[in-house]
Amino acid sequence: MSNKNKYKKNYKTVIHNHYNDLNDNTTYILYGRFYFVKISNFVLVFLSKLLMFLVSKNLFKIISLLMSGIIQWLIDWLRSLFFKTEMELTLVGLQNSGKTTLVNVIASGQFIEDAIPTVGFNMRKVTKGNVTMKLWDIGGQPRFRSMWERYCRGVNAIVFVVDAADREKLEAANTELRNLLEKPQLANIPVLVLGNKNDLPEALTADELIEALHLKSITNREVSCYSISAKNQVNIDITLQWLIRKGKGQK
Repeated sequence: MSNKNKYKKNYKTVIHNHYNDLNDNTTYILYGRFYFVKISNFVLVFLSKLLMFLVSKNLFKIISLLMSGIIQWLIDWLRSLFFKTEMELTLVGLQNSGKTTLVNVIASGQFIEDAIPTVGFNMRKVTKGNVTMKLWDIGGQPRFRSMWERYCRGVNAIVFVVDAADREKLEAANTELRNLLEKPQLANIPVLVLGNKNDLPEALTADELIEALHLKSITNREVSCYSISAKNQVNIDITLQWLIRKGKGQK
């Protein structure tokens, strides 16, 4: 065989092999594209069916609520780091119920045995964490009780302090509380009733005080009642927690 014919034969073999390689590569590419499209369609169908299942089971709504709750918690946490909350509270109640003593304990953590009775009103600012409380301490003598409404307007909460050991004054305390809460300007303001002096043996419990003051009959606002001792600092912590929640607008 001549060199020329041999060269043509080898050339045809190379061309044939190259053509087969191209066909194989094209086949692989076509198969690859086919499987890619098939897998993509499968994923889309799966996700659509999963979404329909979540909607039908109300799980989608639950997940949305959970996410919104997490986002709100994160916002509140960031706000607590960088922003201060200011609130106003008014403490009222009959004379010698321990309002000024309670303010001193909240402000300094110290009990003063011979606290001077409030004449007119006092105001103190107390900071607890990122919450600044402006406390209005209003005198409880009969001549000052007409001032109560004025200083309770627009506050975050009204704190009504009762001497839980002085049973003879419970009826008068109940009357003054009712008269105060009937004022239209004070509608919807939360009320915290504190039965002070629970360190004394004759003091009423929180349940007994709720019954004596008929607090369950007050339905036009939030009313809470705690038994405390400003002297021994009993339940002062839960009192502060309640007040701070009101300052943040929480229930």
